[in-house]
Amino acid sequence: MEEERRRLQHWKTLLPDKKIRRQQPLNALTTLVNRHRDVFSQLPVDRTWRQRENLAFKLTMMFRRQAYQPVNVFVHLLLIALDVERIRAAVMQRCLFADYQEATK
Repeated sequence: MEEERRRLQHWKTLLPDKKIRRQQPLNALTTLVNRHRDVFSQLPVDRTWRQRENLAFKLTMMFRRQAYQPVNVFVHLLLIALDVERIRAAVMQRCLFADYQEATK
């Protein structure tokens, strides 16, 4: 994890615009993802899905607030990753448990 933080700090030094106001959205995104990862790693399995939904909600709000900003590329990619994770889980569940019937909400 420390290696990831060092890489992120190095990557930030490579950004062309060093103004704090311009880097604030990226800092907010990295803080959100780091907090999610820290909390997620401590949760019991039965509470992880709610945490993912919470992250998706926060990312969606960030995506709407930061319209036409460069950080939205990363927010969008994270939202896609969450969707792919959800789809992969559904496919795996159907493959492993062919007789499983999902309860309707």
